[in-house]
Amino acid sequence: MANEVQISESTSGANEVNVKAFRSSLKLNVTLGKYSKALIESFKFIQSVITSKLQNKEELLEECQHSIIRNASKVTELLDNVEKQDLLTTLSRLGRSFTSHKMHLHAEYAVACAIKLREHSPVHQCNSNERLDLVNLIFELSISQRAQNKWKKSVMNLKRCYNVCVQKNDIIFQAKVLYELFDNLYHQERYAEAVESCLLLFVLKTDLEDNLKESLPYFTAILPHGGGEKEVHVKLSDAYSHLLLYDDALKHNEVFQKLLQSENDHKFSLADLRQLHLVNGNLHHLMGHYETALMKFDKWSKLLKEFQTSDADIEKERLTDLMTSYEMSGKLLNEMSQHNVAMVAWEALQQVSSALQNEGKELDSKLLQISTCIKTNQPVEKLMENLLHSIRHLPVDISMLYESRCMSLEAEELARDAKYSRAIYRQQEAISIGKKCQRMQAQEEEDCDVTLALYIQHSTSEEMLKIGLKILVKTLLRIEGKMRVYRDEGVVHYHKDVATLTKCSKALQVILHRMKKHELSACLTETFCRRSTLIARKLKIQYPLQLTQEAGVENDSCVVDLCGTDVLGVDDVTTLYYTMHGCVTGYLAHLIAPHGEVVSSYLLVENVVEVGKLMERLKLLVASCHRDGISQVGSEKLCNIYNTENRHVPLMSPTSRNSPMMKMEEELLDHHRVELSAEGLTRNDAMKELFSILIQPFYTHLYKLPENSPLTIIADSFLSLVPFDELIGATDRKTFGDRFNISISPNSLVLHNNKRKKMKEVGDDSDQLDSVRKRQLEKIYTKSEMKALQAAGLDKSFSCLVTTATNGAPIISSNQYLASHKQTENNLHACVIGSPTFHRHLQLEDGTQWKLPKSRVAFRQCKNIAEYMDVAPITGNCATKERFLNEMKRSIIIHISTFGCFRKGVLCFAANNYPVGDRILPVEKLLITSDDLISASPFNVRLVVLSSCYEWKELGDDVGQLKLVNSFLNSGVQSVVFPRWPIPDDVSDAFYFYLYTQLQNDVPISKAMFESKKEMKQKFSNPHFWNSFVVVGSSDVIVDLSSIRTSQLQGLLSESEAGCLSPPLAVDSGKNSSEIFHSLQTCISRLSASIDVTKELDLVDFLIGLLVEATQRLAHDDNCQSSIVMIPRLLLDTDGGEDLIKLVGFDVQSVRDGSHLVNSSSSYMLVFPHWNQDHLLLPLHQALTGFHELCSNQNCILALSTMLPLHQEQLCNLIDLIAIVKHTPTIQLGILDPSIKPLWSHNSIRSYLLSIGFLSIRSLLIFRRSLSNRQLLIGSLQLLISLCLHRDHKILECLDISTLGEEPKSATLEPKSQLQSLQPLLMPRQEILVRSSWMKDASYKREWEERKKLASEIAQVTTNYNRILDHAKWWHRDVKVPRVSAKSEPGSETSNKVKVMSGATPSCDRTPLNGEDSLQESLHQTLKMRHEAHLVLQKRCEEITRRQVSAIRGCYLPFTEDH
Repeated sequence: MANEVQISESTSGANEVNVKAFRSSLKLNVTLGKYSKALIESFKFIQSVITSKLQNKEELLEECQHSIIRNASKVTELLDNVEKQDLLTTLSRLGRSFTSHKMHLHAEYAVACAIKLREHSPVHQCNSNERLDLVNLIFELSISQRAQNKWKKSVMNLKRCYNVCVQKNDIIFQAKVLYELFDNLYHQERYAEAVESCLLLFVLKTDLEDNLKESLPYFTAILPHGGGEKEVHVKLSDAYSHLLLYDDALKHNEVFQKLLQSENDHKFSLADLRQLHLVNGNLHHLMGHYETALMKFDKWSKLLKEFQTSDADIEKERLTDLMTSYEMSGKLLNEMSQHNVAMVAWEALQQVSSALQNEGKELDSKLLQISTCIKTNQPVEKLMENLLHSIRHLPVDISMLYESRCMSLEAEELARDAKYSRAIYRQQEAISIGKKCQRMQAQEEEDCDVTLALYIQHSTSEEMLKIGLKILVKTLLRIEGKMRVYRDEGVVHYHKDVATLTKCSKALQVILHRMKKHELSACLTETFCRRSTLIARKLKIQYPLQLTQEAGVENDSCVVDLCGTDVLGVDDVTTLYYTMHGCVTGYLAHLIAPHGEVVSSYLLVENVVEVGKLMERLKLLVASCHRDGISQVGSEKLCNIYNTENRHVPLMSPTSRNSPMMKMEEELLDHHRVELSAEGLTRNDAMKELFSILIQPFYTHLYKLPENSPLTIIADSFLSLVPFDELIGATDRKTFGDRFNISISPNSLVLHNNKRKKMKEVGDDSDQLDSVRKRQLEKIYTKSEMKALQAAGLDKSFSCLVTTATNGAPIISSNQYLASHKQTENNLHACVIGSPTFHRHLQLEDGTQWKLPKSRVAFRQCKNIAEYMDVAPITGNCATKERFLNEMKRSIIIHISTFGCFRKGVLCFAANNYPVGDRILPVEKLLITSDDLISASPFNVRLVVLSSCYEWKELGDDVGQLKLVNSFLNSGVQSVVFPRWPIPDDVSDAFYFYLYTQLQNDVPISKAMFESKKEMKQKFSNPHFWNSFVVVGSSDVIVDLSSIRTSQLQGLLSESEAGCLSPPLAVDSGKNSSEIFHSLQTCISRLSASIDVTKELDLVDFLIGLLVEATQRLAHDDNCQSSIVMIPRLLLDTDGGEDLIKLVGFDVQSVRDGSHLVNSSSSYMLVFPHWNQDHLLLPLHQALTGFHELCSNQNCILALSTMLPLHQEQLCNLIDLIAIVKHTPTIQLGILDPSIKPLWSHNSIRSYLLSIGFLSIRSLLIFRRSLSNRQLLIGSLQLLISLCLHRDHKILECLDISTLGEEPKSATLEPKSQLQSLQPLLMPRQEILVRSSWMKDASYKREWEERKKLASEIAQVTTNYNRILDHAKWWHRDVKVPRVSAKSEPGSETSNKVKVMSGATPSCDRTPLNGEDSLQESLHQTLKMRHEAHLVLQKRCEEITRRQVSAIRGCYLPFTEDH
């Protein structure tokens, strides 16, 4: 019956309405007392009558109305005067009555009939004075459907209701509908749509508060269920949590806490405490903030213990919450490896569960207690017997479930004792019993399977290894696919999945090794190592196809054939992989030959008996090498002793640095240092022992390689800190660095992208000197241009440019004219950048303000390093973010000395075009992130030296955790040198001197580093000093500083000779429309970056008024009757402002000293354009109008400066997106849609969309439609349309569906026939040369029309530009200049006295008595200004002539052979 109620119209013909049957059925139901059934029959009959074409429709409806009223009065209480109303009012009031009496089915039928009647009957036909709105009816229908759990129909009706509300702009009813929609979607677990509805609800609240200029108890007024705004934030936090967007969930949970504390004065109920601490702590736990989560759980437990009540039910609830708090704390303590403290929590949990007689929780506490005892090597026999005894009386299925869990714990205990065969057997039994009981959840079953596979990696049985391989491959592909979706949808917290993926990958490597699949094991090792690089480059992660073939599972989209490719091995480089697998297995190592062959594979557990002790010893040795010398000089005192600058950006307060876990680790390391010191172990002894553990297994293979062979070591965990170049062999007593060129790398993908590049390939020595000229011409000109030169007979003349001496040798020293074998690369460039200037405080992530300290030491260091490289250092205001990215694109070596953070992966530089004002910029505006480096694609950079990010604490135990270093390598940089801890200034200066001295000798960077350390070791004995620097990346990269300096000098010489030997183009081809609008975008971008909208909004108004006046002057065709316009000083000081007005035809004329001008703020005046060149006046006016709307949001303006300029295709897609959102507010878009994904993946475009109100919720893209955001949306649309060539302003009024997704097409010239009599040649300097006299040859009469048309076009171009030239001269016929003050004007009352010499001295020779005459000075200055005005006219005439020549060239261009 419920399925028969539909809102959508259904067509019912006259034949479908059986009046007799209805009357008889109605009479029968009334007679039998079935009034409810009679009512429903009446409702159904009304719907059929409404849609029918019966002539007596009105009579039947009136009859039904009386029948409904009679029957309804039998089942419920009717409202007053229902009988006297029309049918529509009667049905709606009946619906309300039924709803109030919870007769929701009847209410649904009544309201559905009212809706259908309302849709088929105009409002003016209703007899009631109360005009019922369709929106109210639909809303009542959705409420009735929700009461019957018809969620989908209710949501559909609410969305329909919201669409109507948006069209009517009924804000109050919108809010009511949005809350119901949010609540319905939340209960349906459609969390993304629910969040969207709730955010729109917040937007409405903000708009009302902004309009009324006061804070409103808004949610309390519109929410019918009570709870108000707190309830909304609780549900919203839970929805975000289900979407895995824990940051947003935590934010709304904290808002709930603030609202609750402001209302209750710290008197909370148990539900409030649960929300305050359990939910908040759980969110911190899911985000990986373990200590904060533990603090929340402990506080919750404390408050629950102090909570007092006399109500038994509340007391039971308190104990239940206390039990949950103990459970959460214990699990968290186990993850933090604080097992002893966790045991206390389990004992407390068992006591509380026993008091509550909660047998399930009591059994769970025993299981957790046993698991913790296993981890702490405590006996568990008695606990296990007690648990097994407790489950005997339980039902069979529950007893089997707990029996399965007990078996899993037994298997864990056996695995702890290295009894893996028995552990595998017990785990298999546990899985089998768990599946039989059918109570084991899917996640628990998957965890048991993974645990079984982790045990199997220690087995030697071929059959068991295949079982483990299949389990792990399935799990690996499943998690990888899930994480791929997470990355696409913006989920950032999935560390548990990452941990599981890491375990599976490492276990697979061991299993494949035991199965003798060494190549596949090494391939999987490299695949896992390069995951971070592929993710950073937004590339697809790939796994070897052979992996699924061996496991016998279905292929995934990420599975490709990798074995046998260049995944393993790099040309001329031997690679050594180390992968840590814990204290039980040790490490797995692979030695890979240069071309990918696995030379040797070594698993420590197969060759050593006591692996655990050896691994502990290895950790101690590495720790002693890494931290040797730190204890001698405290890191906190370094800045006081050595005056070393702290160049660390504190993005957030480092609370974790002082955490209990960190203190425990430090105490343990101190204990290890004491142990090693007690042994009397020297550093050389440690190097020998490390060599025997790590290198000795590969000794025979490695020492067959030639000396100084490149060797790259890829190691994870703490092995990346091993100083491999210092390891000492047991036989030859030489260091490993003396034998090989060693470098550390995160993966071989970095090495593949950074293959060795020679400075310049050697040319062919057999080339003769007489071919030098020809080869130089071939380098300068293309084949078509050479053909044109030969056809014109000018090739020999151009060859003369390559001059020679008397003996025939070239004498031009610039690189362009040297022989091939004498040339060096002309694009070699070095850069030294650092010590930026910061004018304002910075706002950090936690909201605090921080002023960057002075970097005097960095400035001095940049100056010294620049002298080594023979370049000018980039410091101060010049060391901007934009300048650094530009240098990354063209430099070979970069030395960086600025502020930054290794772990966050950022560098800090000065702002681009720092805006005028006192506001505090967010620190993100000054940071270079990994995304910026990836976008720069610095594949030409061979070496980056980071003298940055100093912090007064150690960097950590894993170089792989240093995100900044990995960001450089992932972006394409070949190698990175950086300090692992702060060192004194004189030590760092000495190291850089030795390093750059070694780089003069054309040696690999690894060798230069090794030699520099040897020099440092002789000068500084403390390892903390000479061993602080490390190189990561390719080992065979050569940076020859002498060649770089030569190349830079050659470049300067070539630039100086370019004006003589390479003259400019004779004909400037001009800019096309795309290039012109690209320049316009660039000017607006510069203007956006430098303007402060809080103080300089008048500048935008001035520019708009300037364009309006220019248009008016052109419309009146008069420039003489208008007043002079002086340029405000603010416009000249704003970057991009002057270039913007010049782009549309304005000129700036100096008036020299402007102090004598009345109300002048500068000494420059504007010369208005005499024609609308390039037709930019209107687009710029429209663009500035939209820009003016955006000026209400400073963040939007800054994002705009970063986003522009864009390609026309990107502009079209962005305009289409914004237009769709503007005209269809209820449409749902996804960030993975084909047209949206390219925009959303573009960092600057995404930042701009976020600034104007867009937001992504997993895969949904929503727009927060507040009043301010709508203003930004319309302003953005107007601005972007003005900058686009393929969209017009009609989109502002209505959406043209035909243009959506239409990409701009490249402009092509119309095809024209070839003129045999006229052969235009395009010369290298863009000139057109005509070879034949085409007007006299009678044999080409068939081309007459084409030639006539060409001549007509040329004549038309000439006529038009001559007219424009005459108009320009007429426009400047009366050049106005600013008037001087009245005292200096001619004709003033005061006269100048002059000295008259005897003998009738001419007036021109008379000398004024009082020195320089002010009148003459004024006239002289006026003449100078008129002269400058004439120069402006001359420049404009030259521009017109240039355009004319270019236009004539364009007429010939279609007939040239190159076209």
